Amino acid sequence: MLRRKLRDLLLPTTRVGGSPWIRALSNTRPQRNDENERGLDLFKLSEKLSSYLNPQDSVPVDVQAAWLDSTSDEAAQNTEEFHQAEVTTKEVKPNANENTDTDIVAAEPARNTPQTPQTDDKLSEPPTTYKESKHRQTLYKKVLQLEELELAIERVNRIKSTTDTTHSELSTTTHDYSELGTVATLKEFYTEVMELMAIERTPAKNSPRLSPFADVKVDELQGSAGKSADPVVIRAFLDSLNLVALKERCRSYGISTCGNKIDIIKRIEKFLFDFGGERKPIPKSIISIDIGYRNLAYVHIDSTLQILDWQRINLNVPDSYHPIEYARVVNEFVETLSNRGVSDFILERQSLRHSSSSLFEAVVRSNLVEALIIGSLHGRGYNIFSINPITISSYLKSERGSKLLHNAGVVYNERLKKLKLMAPSLSGSQYNSKRYLAKKSNHIGVVKHLLKTKQVIQCPAHLEDMYLRESKKDDLADCLIQSVVWYEWQHTRLQDLYNQILDV
Repeated sequence: MLRRKLRDLLLPTTRVGGSPWIRALSNTRPQRNDENERGLDLFKLSEKLSSYLNPQDSVPVDVQAAWLDSTSDEAAQNTEEFHQAEVTTKEVKPNANENTDTDIVAAEPARNTPQTPQTDDKLSEPPTTYKESKHRQTLYKKVLQLEELELAIERVNRIKSTTDTTHSELSTTTHDYSELGTVATLKEFYTEVMELMAIERTPAKNSPRLSPFADVKVDELQGSAGKSADPVVIRAFLDSLNLVALKERCRSYGISTCGNKIDIIKRIEKFLFDFGGERKPIPKSIISIDIGYRNLAYVHIDSTLQILDWQRINLNVPDSYHPIEYARVVNEFVETLSNRGVSDFILERQSLRHSSSSLFEAVVRSNLVEALIIGSLHGRGYNIFSINPITISSYLKSERGSKLLHNAGVVYNERLKKLKLMAPSLSGSQYNSKRYLAKKSNHIGVVKHLLKTKQVIQCPAHLEDMYLRESKKDDLADCLIQSVVWYEWQHTRLQDLYNQILDV
């Protein structure tokens, strides 16, 4: 993003020979990308940066008009103090009881060194380190303000457009901004934008990453995220993304990637705002259930990923199918979970697909247990989230999932890659069976890694020993990974609301 690139460029350089990146910017024209380009042309912006930062040149008049005067007269006046045509040097005679700041006060000139008169166009001496540092800091603030103006132009232009289909990007030169019809200068346009959109937000610097395992007070930031999120700004950002980027963002939220661009944007907005803000904050704890008609596993985990309870149980359903007996057993199981102080339940969504006719009865019974659990929880007023296991696997194979699981993510991808290489030599049922076993084995390895490193989750010793002794580790691993990924989705949502997804 433009702001991030400029932030890196404006850091004080330690390389010998001045600032080589300034010369590179002024001599090299960057590649144009019409799809992601908006506001000022990067090449023109680099030329202005070069002339503005070069200590041997004064600030051009057009840069002063378009950059310095675009915000306020006071800010422009403060900035011009660092670009006057004179650099004065004073002979400082400190008292015996006073300390001097050698970083701020200019050094005493040599006695026999002639002083070169200053001109209006050139600076005979480069500014001091202190002045150059403040010079760059001032420019950095102006760049941030310019980017805010750039976003505001898009927002006003979108409002003035009748439909999204007739929306066109603004020209990439500063003088074309006056063609909006109601304004003649950039300064007047900025004032109009401030009045229309009430832009008062300052881009957050070094905003915290709201990760479930980070030392962050999530409760304090949930309210600020809901209040600071601007739907217009977020919609403008989503409109600027292509379809591939939008689908990748859907995967980071755990929502469907189906549909066209408009459908995906509406789905993301619904996830961010209908679920976000203060209306539905991140629950303090959840219960994640891996459903099976015989072996059923669940984990009770809080928002800091501290495991409170973790068990695999046998529902003891009768061998012969009887709906009343199934309902009684499921209701007793749900009753045991109702005293945990939890209002949100995460369930693994069952599928009717099966690779063998011998598994048809087991699949039907698992779907029946799922329906009975959902009905019993819904009757008690709990919030229920049904998650497709394919969505979990897709997230773990993505870049964000690999970062979350660290080295375990690499093992996850490598094992599935080996299975794909074997696919041509396997039949359909063999491939599906081996794929299922590979997924189960991967989840077991991931949980083993998480318990060993203790970087993501915190597990009591007796529960960790229980897992290591358990013969059916796959069910316990599935429900735990499901809860960790779900919390990561919610923290990603909260982080994007906090940053208005401009820094992501």
